[in-house]
Amino acid sequence: MTTVTGKLIGSASPARVEMLATLVDVTGKPAVGYVASLSGELVRPVPITPEEDGDWSVPLTANALIESDAGDTLWAIQEGRAKDGTPIVSYVVVPASGSYWVGSIRADLSDTITGGGTVVYLPGPEGPEGPAGPTGATGAQGATGPAGATGPAGGTGPQGETGPAGSAGADGQDGTPGAAGATGPEGPQGPAGEDGADGATGPQGEQGPARPGLLTTTGQPSDATGIDGDWALDPGARRFYGPKADGVWEPWSRILPPTGTGWQRNGFATLDADDLYLTHAADGFGSGTCWRTGLEPSDGLDVTFECEMSGGSGADGICFALADPADTAATFQGGGGGDLGLVGCTSVALALDTGAGSRARIVTTNASAMTTVATYGGALDLRAAPFTVRVRYADGGLSVWLDSTLIFDEVAVGAVASARVGWTGSNGGANDDHIVRSVVFVARGGFEF
Repeated sequence: MTTVTGKLIGSASPARVEMLATLVDVTGKPAVGYVASLSGELVRPVPITPEEDGDWSVPLTANALIESDAGDTLWAIQEGRAKDGTPIVSYVVVPASGSYWVGSIRADLSDTITGGGTVVYLPGPEGPEGPAGPTGATGAQGATGPAGATGPAGGTGPQGETGPAGSAGADGQDGTPGAAGATGPEGPQGPAGEDGADGATGPQGEQGPARPGLLTTTGQPSDATGIDGDWALDPGARRFYGPKADGVWEPWSRILPPTGTGWQRNGFATLDADDLYLTHAADGFGSGTCWRTGLEPSDGLDVTFECEMSGGSGADGICFALADPADTAATFQGGGGGDLGLVGCTSVALALDTGAGSRARIVTTNASAMTTVATYGGALDLRAAPFTVRVRYADGGLSVWLDSTLIFDEVAVGAVASARVGWTGSNGGANDDHIVRSVVFVARGGFEF
């Protein structure tokens, strides 16, 4: 793991800021990745908890170690949201080891997926400090501001008392005027005026809408908890639930692999340690099936597994199927050879066979026939080395990857809403060990960490 560090700026409560590191392709779209050193390990979003001073760090898998059907990958680090609810995201490419400040490994997004190429842009190491530039010229002096307004005139003081009259002049002449009297004392201050009435209180503003965040829960959250867009963390179970959508938390569930409970094996099918043998080369003509005893939602089903066809003369093949439970019991077993153990029930399936050279098809079956919906036209070699298969059914379309190469992209087929999930295999005139192993179903309603 490589440590990526950063610091939240301007947040009064960093611990309440929504932070998450998510694996994405070079256009910013969430991606699923695998680590070769950890067989079947799914690279999932990583929660980040900042310290009280805003400092944060998170251990992340180096992008060079991640294999993804989306091609090149980056880590999208969300550091909260803007006032309008937009996530604040930095995109980084994580080196193989060490500790890095998020700003030194930041990367720009591309407009297109680059496949096996390299990320469109990533800054190199920091160069040496350049020489100091010359001092800039002194700016021009700003204009003088306008003069302030003239203050109000002071009030007029009280009038002084009248002085005594002058004495009468001699021989009938007018008397000399007396001197002016001294200024009288200031009069007493008048009573204070009454207080004015208080102004009316203005109306309270409306409360802004709540924004999605990360909640803490114990077990599956109830639909009354949180709002659409929220995630919920159960620390004890090490599980994330969500996001909540349309007022509902999708119940968390995960299908166990065929080595676990809840599966029925029929015909030639047997378990050998962690390997599901649908047929052995020595079994001869016939078939083997392995079905989930309970029913599973078809929409959103996503499974990855490894196939191997070896040990014999090379026929027939393996199917992964979504079957209609109306005519497919957990004990169902179809015929050998070209029926691939599947004809006889109503299903949508991926068929991989070597009876006529290596080929991959999307097929449907009924009580009496198998119909090809689509055939991959590229070169394939399904014997004798193991290969990895991923199948995803969503919105009425089936997508398939072989060894990370997308060979069928949302081919329109109509699976039933709740299906019997399973694998079938057969030997024909020639034979092989038909093996399924390392099965991983993507969990629904959240993920574990």
